[in-house]
Amino acid sequence: MRKETVYIVFSDYTESLVNFLKSKGYEVFGAERTIEAAKAKIENSAQKPDTFLILSSALVSGMFENEINYGAALIERLKEIRIIAPDSRIVLILPESMGEKVVQAAVYLGIYDIYKKDNVSYQEIITMLATRKTLADHAGVKLPTPEKNTEKEDSEVVIVQPKEQPKKNGFLSSFFKKRFTEEEQADNISSPKQEQD
Repeated sequence: MRKETVYIVFSDYTESLVNFLKSKGYEVFGAERTIEAAKAKIENSAQKPDTFLILSSALVSGMFENEINYGAALIERLKEIRIIAPDSRIVLILPESMGEKVVQAAVYLGIYDIYKKDNVSYQEIITMLATRKTLADHAGVKLPTPEKNTEKEDSEVVIVQPKEQPKKNGFLSSFFKKRFTEEEQADNISSPKQEQD
């Protein structure tokens, strides 16, 4: 059985975590100190890792739309990873102070393995990798609400049904249709036109 591959993006702890996970039998697909570097390496690779293990502070910059916003910058980088490796699982470790909107946005991106911890041991990371979370683990997380829409027509989908195909006639039906058509033609030929005075 093939071992699950892990791509480690863990800031200054990357190298020591790689060594620790390898010693525990994990197959390390790749390792980078920042999410941006991981994205650059993985986007042109034909193969993608099974799992990304990402520490939220593994960012080159907290800039987002010309201002410092670490939460928004993190979500934007995670979105990029999600787009280039849509089938890969992402295990994300956030500080406890990280705002709930970051968790909401991560769940919206399909990232369910989210842990909010100020201190985490390498042994806990093994547990995190071994435990898969689902949307059910985030039942209390409020997702973005669609804009208010009061027009029913705007919220309905029109179903286009296939056109009815002409019914196939059986042998008797086509026989009688042909016979009546021949009789009508014979009547038209045999009945002379009456001239009007």
